[in-house]
Parts: sequence; structure tokens; C-alpha cells
Amino acid sequence: MNRLKKVICGILVACMMCGLLAGCGSDGVPETGYVHFNTSGGGVWNMYGWMTQDELDWYKENAIDNYQQYYADKVTDIKVVGNDGKTYVALDNEENFSNVQSILYAFEHDYLLENVSAGMITENGQNYMNISFTVKSQPEFDARIEKEIAEQYPHIGPVEVADQQAADARANKLVTSFAEFDFTFPGEVTVSGNSNIVKKTGTNTAHITLDLQDKKETITIKGSLTDNGNGTVTPPAQGSLDNFKKVNIYNGQFTDVPANAWYKKDMATAYELGLVSGTSANSFNPNGQLSITEAMVLAARVRSIYNGDNHDFTAKAGEYWFNPYFDYVFEQGIINEGTFHLLNGGFTNMSSGTPDYGPITRSSMAYLFASALPDTCYPAIKNVTNIPYDKTDGKPGYATWCLPIEECDSAIRKLYNAGILNGEDSKGTMSVYKYITRAEVVTILSRVVDIDSRK
Repeated sequence: MNRLKKVICGILVACMMCGLLAGCGSDGVPETGYVHFNTSGGGVWNMYGWMTQDELDWYKENAIDNYQQYYADKVTDIKVVGNDGKTYVALDNEENFSNVQSILYAFEHDYLLENVSAGMITENGQNYMNISFTVKSQPEFDARIEKEIAEQYPHIGPVEVADQQAADARANKLVTSFAEFDFTFPGEVTVSGNSNIVKKTGTNTAHITLDLQDKKETITIKGSLTDNGNGTVTPPAQGSLDNFKKVNIYNGQFTDVPANAWYKKDMATAYELGLVSGTSANSFNPNGQLSITEAMVLAARVRSIYNGDNHDFTAKAGEYWFNPYFDYVFEQGIINEGTFHLLNGGFTNMSSGTPDYGPITRSSMAYLFASALPDTCYPAIKNVTNIPYDKTDGKPGYATWCLPIEECDSAIRKLYNAGILNGEDSKGTMSVYKYITRAEVVTILSRVVDIDSRK
């Protein structure tokens, strides 16, 4: 049965590497971390990695350059003993995030969780972060593992599968471990659900111990985003939509923008606010496709103006011109670097000597701009629950790859409900793989930065 146990481990670890239960290859060490919200609904989060003390010592003695490059600045004082008897050291992975949607992917793991949702709600004039999810039952987990092994290793006899596999799956949870997470808010937190899974450990803090029970358990955490002075949180950026001011004048200089063009007003707004420029002194190229690089630049400009930080986007010697913009987007938590490389399936054209990531799709643009500003800048004015998605792909003007719609859906619904997106027809259709044009982009931009223009 040891071999079967290793098979189960292999399946789980392979499936969990990108999620909350990654475990980083550690035996019996829970994935541990925290989320600290600020009053804007963003904040900092950390999902510790784990490495044995022996491994770290080996790198320090035999590969000091690799140790300095990859581990030295991440090593913490947190140490635990795993089920294998080894000492593990926690590695720091703290990152900023602008809204909870940008980190929600880490909690969407269908082996253990379902119905994961999080977002800002307003009650009696106060903002709250509401987080809920359902933890699957131990029998469901066992059945999933049994099914995986039966499909991938059909030579394992049915008696062995039925009688011994479930027991190994239960034992395996001590090997892969589950997670322990703290959620801290500026104000008081309330929790509901099984106390073996969620507990209030302080006025502002809820603690999650992700462990399976005999039946499904629904967990809810509701934290106030009003600072009561008791929380340990990251101070919010002192941003404001009032920071968007006219810096240019549009007087019809783009000859390829007709006077009666449906997008002219939005184009003029975006131009005058310094968000976009022409492709030449007298042209805008409204039907041109927006590139992923240009989308990242726009996201950086929007956030920098909102923050009022006058960020210097000048590239250093040896950098590509767009590197400072990309770095700013990553630092602000608008999108993480791993997700960025999924926008085009990881395919980059280097024929010109400069990375060309290709055009951006409508759905990926929505994902990016749903996080360009804090959640408080996207108040809901509608209640759109279902969006008709057109998943046509591969034809001219359409990508063959973009972020999975499951990744983008919450961001798209956020923009629909805020009145920033309304769809391409009377049904509100969203073409997932369709490339977005410069004319369409300026419409989104003007509504992102001007709440009064939303509808």
C-alpha cells in the first residue's frame, strides 16, 4: 500500500501546486498564511512556502549563490516539525493586492472547497468584506481520490481500491496537510460555521483550520473595513478618483476619429486625462487592437494617477521600456506575474528583439481593469448574476487562448454590476476570446475613472 499512497500523494500535489494547499512538497506541514485587509478592501497576503532545514543548510554550504538569490531574503523564524520528523522552515511570500478578487484563485480548489466567494458589501453605510465557502466532506474527498486512482491506474484491483484506498486517502491528509489561515480586518469580524474550521481569535481576526468533517460545512467570515484601531493592517493608499484631472486638450486633432463616432467623447476624456495618446500626431487608430503590453501600461497609469504618487516610469539601462510599468502593476497587486503569463498562454514573440505578448482579449482586459482600482471604486449599480458568454475562438480578430473564463467571471460581473461593461448586444453578450479595440478600451477607461459616466 505504500506505492498506492505515493500515487495518491502525486495526484494531490500535482493538482494543488497552484492553490491554497500547495504544501511546497512538505510532509505533514499545513499550508500557513494570512490575509490582512485594509479599509479599501485591498491589503497584503502571505502564503508561506516550506523547506527543510537540511535543504537550506545544504544550499548555504554547497550552492551559496542560489541560496542568496532564491532563499536568503525569504527565510523566516517560523519552524515546525513535519509528520516525517524533519524540521521545516517557513519561506516568506508576502504580496500586496488591490482587491480580494485578485487573490481568490488561491482558494478555488475543487478537491476540498466549493462555492468560494468574496466581495465587499455595504450595510447601514458601513463597508464589510464578506467571505464564504463550503468545505467538502471527508467521504467526498475519499471518493474523489478513489476515482482519480481508478481512472489513472486501472490495474489496481477493485478490492484493493474499495477496501484500502479510502483509509490511505484519510491518512494522506496528514501527509499533504491542509491549511491554516488568519484573516485580519480593520474592524470587528464575525464568523459562522463549524468551530473546528473557523474561529474568532481576536476582535479583528478569524482563524481558518481547513480540515475535512463527516459532512459538508459552509463557512462565512464578515469583517468590517472601518478601522477601529485594534487591527494589524496595512494602511490604505491615499488614493482618490479626484486625482484624475485634465492634462491635455483634445480639439479634433485625430483625423481618423469622426465627429459623430460613438466612442469620441470617451476617447477625448481618456486623452485629456493623460491615459491614452494617439498613434501619431493626427491619428488615433480606433480600430486597432490593444496589445497586452499597452493594457498593462494603462493599468499602471490608472493606478498611479489614483494613488497620486507621481511614479517615475522611466526604464533603467538594460530594461525594456515597459518594465517599470509591469513592475508597478505587480507591486500594486493588480495582477500577479504568474497570471500575467497566462494572458496569452505563455507565448511570446521575440522576433523583433523586444517581447511581443500579442493583443489582449475583452475578457482578459476586464480581469485586469477590475483590479486597476480598489473595490470601493466599483460600487454596484446593477445586479447582474449571469452573463451570456460567446466562446468563439481562433477566427480572425479572436484569440485561441486567454485566461479561463472561470478565472475572469467574477471580474467581468464586477464591471457589469458597476455599469462599466454592458455587453456587445441587447442580451449583454461578452465575447471571451475577441480582441479588444482601442475605441472599446477608451470607453472602459472613461467609465473606470468617472463614476458619473457609468450606466
